[in-house]
Amino acid sequence: MIVFDASAMIAYLRGETGGEMVRDLLDDADVEKYAHSINLAEVFISFARSHSERTAREALNTLHAAGIEERSDMDIGLRQDAAALVAQQRRNGHGLSSGDSFCIALARRLSADLVTGDHPEFEPVQAANLARVTFFR
Repeated sequence: MIVFDASAMIAYLRGETGGEMVRDLLDDADVEKYAHSINLAEVFISFARSHSERTAREALNTLHAAGIEERSDMDIGLRQDAAALVAQQRRNGHGLSSGDSFCIALARRLSADLVTGDHPEFEPVQAANLARVTFFR
């Protein structure tokens, strides 16, 4: 089981460095693939800003067709886990966005691997053993 963050999905869609590894993960029919709604919103923002809202909708459709299921979990347990992750990481001098915290919280909830390309944000998460993180680049 895999949870993708926005950087992984954007790299795949734009054919960026490492996007081929993300594509290979998406091509594996035996693996369940998820993304949190907040991370999909980040993808939408990226494409709407650089292209158009139509292109952004097409990008999300492409991700859905590739097998990524949207999870919109927003119950108190997930919200508190995400918020606690941000607070803990910032207390320890590390940056962590709200979007990244929801990706981590979802991966923890599902006992899934998390795929990202954002080393500065996720290396401290990996080092603290807060989630199983795989870097695609």
